[in-house]
Amino acid sequence: MLPTKPEKHDLIVTSSSHSMDPCICLLKHKMLGVSKDVYLVVIDPNDYVKKPDDRLKSHGVIDAAVGSVEIKNKPKPMMYSSSLLDIVWDEPYVIGRVANGIEVRCIESSSINKDTLVQTIPELNKTKFLVRSGKGTIFAAAMSELWCIRMVDVPTQRKILLQQKKFQLAIGLTNISEEPDDIKASTIREIHMRYARELFANKQFSDSMKEFEKAVADPYDVIRLFPNLLQDQTNKPSEIVVPAPPTPQLEEKDMENALLALIEFLALARQKEVVKLRDTKSTSKSLLSIIDTTLLKCYLQTNDSLVAPLLRLNQCHLEESEKTLKKHDKISELIILYQMNGKHKKSLELLKAQASVEGSSLFGYDRTIKYLQQLGSPQLSLIFEFCDWVLKEAPEEGLRIFTDNFIEVENLPRASVLDFLLSRHKGLVIPYLEHVINVWKDNNTLLHNVLAKQYREKVHNLLEEIKREESEDKSNAKENIRKYREKLCDFLKNSQNYSPEVVLKDFPTNELLVERALILGRLKEHEKVLAIYVQVLGDVQKAAEYCEANYADDKDIFATLLKTLLKPVREPPYENVELHPDFLRPNEDIILELLNKYAEKIDPYVVVPLLPDDMPAQSIWKYLETALRVEIAEHHEKEMMIGLLKAEIQRVRRQIRAEESKYVVLTEFTVCPQCKKRFTNPPAFVRYPNGEVVHLSCHDKYAQSTSSTSS
Repeated sequence: MLPTKPEKHDLIVTSSSHSMDPCICLLKHKMLGVSKDVYLVVIDPNDYVKKPDDRLKSHGVIDAAVGSVEIKNKPKPMMYSSSLLDIVWDEPYVIGRVANGIEVRCIESSSINKDTLVQTIPELNKTKFLVRSGKGTIFAAAMSELWCIRMVDVPTQRKILLQQKKFQLAIGLTNISEEPDDIKASTIREIHMRYARELFANKQFSDSMKEFEKAVADPYDVIRLFPNLLQDQTNKPSEIVVPAPPTPQLEEKDMENALLALIEFLALARQKEVVKLRDTKSTSKSLLSIIDTTLLKCYLQTNDSLVAPLLRLNQCHLEESEKTLKKHDKISELIILYQMNGKHKKSLELLKAQASVEGSSLFGYDRTIKYLQQLGSPQLSLIFEFCDWVLKEAPEEGLRIFTDNFIEVENLPRASVLDFLLSRHKGLVIPYLEHVINVWKDNNTLLHNVLAKQYREKVHNLLEEIKREESEDKSNAKENIRKYREKLCDFLKNSQNYSPEVVLKDFPTNELLVERALILGRLKEHEKVLAIYVQVLGDVQKAAEYCEANYADDKDIFATLLKTLLKPVREPPYENVELHPDFLRPNEDIILELLNKYAEKIDPYVVVPLLPDDMPAQSIWKYLETALRVEIAEHHEKEMMIGLLKAEIQRVRRQIRAEESKYVVLTEFTVCPQCKKRFTNPPAFVRYPNGEVVHLSCHDKYAQSTSSTSS
């Protein structure tokens, strides 16, 4: 210890206004009782905390007398009838000697009864000394008398204390009694219950609920203290319902405080019930249902923002909660109640009814869309039933029911959704399939086939409207035709999942021939494709592009194109289709242009016999020159390849002869460098590239050891 100067700190002033010495004694839990005039001051040493001097902190040593004292809880004095002359502690009482006799008081007074006086013994007013000899026994001495004061048995005291509503003292007495533990626990619980009811009757609701908690009171019994909270709820199973005890009439402010205290109690009770159900794996949740339903009613009267989180726990009594929420006009919360209890049809009916109510929190269709998105495949029929009105009022927004990026939405059976849209909302089929195929990357052939068909039908219907002159805005109709034909063409070009044979069956032969050509191209029907491009559409450029795209698969495709140009048909390939006037006879200019442009890809042995006899040789000279140059180049390439292959053969043969010319000489004196043994006759050996010769068996052993080491 560092040498320091002691310092004095006053805790309480014990000096008296009377000429008398102070009294002091030890009380329970190492507390001190100090007298000051007519007061007994109870001091708990734990309430006095030393604040060490900063100058000593760095040394790690603090003297007990150094530093200031911080008082946590200021001592509360207990008043006697006159000045204290002597005090003795006999749990749970402080026995004090005063001028008029002896007074027995308790330290802890009830919050109901503030009086600490338990008993007065005026006959012992002449005593001079008090001494405790043992539990429940105190001796009081006078000048010529000696008195023995004994404690009355606990049950008798407890009865009197309960009549006086000194519940805490009764509990303290019971704790120190020698009664059996089970009887003691039962008695203490009963006292807590009586104390809690008394506190409740005195409108001390928070303290009352704490006592109920200490008594481990049944939440059902506590709830019955409140009027109307249990009305129409299911009674406790397998128990006789005892009439609720009389409760005080509560005003509005008192009721709010009472409900807040009840909420705190029920929240703790709910946690315990949940743990109990989890540990016992019980399936009976009737008490939990009563607790949650009561909490719901309390929240509606105190803090309705907590209603929705409570309902999502899904333990509230359905019918009672439904009636309560309707009474308080909590429509949004009622939706949650229905949803959590699987009453989806009721929810959706209510959403539909509220959608047209101006000012309602559920006005519009957005909440219905979100609700339907959460149902998933098991409720598909319900989704179809209640999405109908949304799709009629807001088709684009309503389609989100089947296209938003939620796992429940994405997992809906797409074939069923497609059938529903085809039968009820055909105008939404195309955007739905576009989302499924382009966004979700669905490769289902059926869906791809249907999308192609829908595109085709859409274009066909628009064309029919224009023909019948039913369209008010023809320019807009033509723009729509162009847009959907582009979509159809892109789809037929890029999709690898539709069935061309199936799609082709639905296509007309007198319109949409470009699209038909794309499907035929997927089927490798090159002659039909080129016939459409050349003979019907007269688009040689597109025909040439098609040939270039398919040249790798068919080297004679350009010859097929020239054959189509050189031998035009007299009848159109399809009914109600006219042949293009520019290609009713061979067009030599176009033929020569193709010959010159694609000379390297056109075989002269195939094409030249097809050319007209009267075509001047001069006109095809450039083509023939290019074709001949290509032919010669290919011939030279073949000759060079032959020469290179011959040279390679010669090189390999020389290498073989060089290897075959190598030899080793083994005699009876030749020794294997590994095993140091001679070679047998005939020998089995291995020759290494460095010329070393070893036994075959030695080589195998070496190879095995090397492989095992590396592994």
